[in-house]
Amino acid sequence: MHFVGEGEDRPLGGGRPKVHVVVRGTSDPGYGETAKMLSEVALCLSRDEALGSRSRGTGGVLTPAAAMGLRLVDRLRAVGMTFEADGPDGAS
Repeated sequence: MHFVGEGEDRPLGGGRPKVHVVVRGTSDPGYGETAKMLSEVALCLSRDEALGSRSRGTGGVLTPAAAMGLRLVDRLRAVGMTFEADGPDGAS
C-alpha cells in the first residue's frame, strides 16, 4: 500500500509538505495482512502492560497508531510487514 500525507501550507510560499509511506507485507493485503494487523492489535492491547497505563485518560476514541505507537509497529514488523517513509524533504 502506498500512502501520501499532505500538510498545511508552509510559510513564505514553501508549498505543502508531503510524506510518502509504503507498507508491504508477505500475503494478500485484504485477508492475510488484515488478519495480522487485527491479531497484533488485540495482542498489543491485551499483553502490553505499559500500553494500558499509557492509554488511559489520554483521550476518547484513539486509532491503533495513536494508542499503541511503536509497540504495534514492532509487532507488525515481527510478523513480516515493512514500513518505509520519505519525509517532506526527502528524508527517510
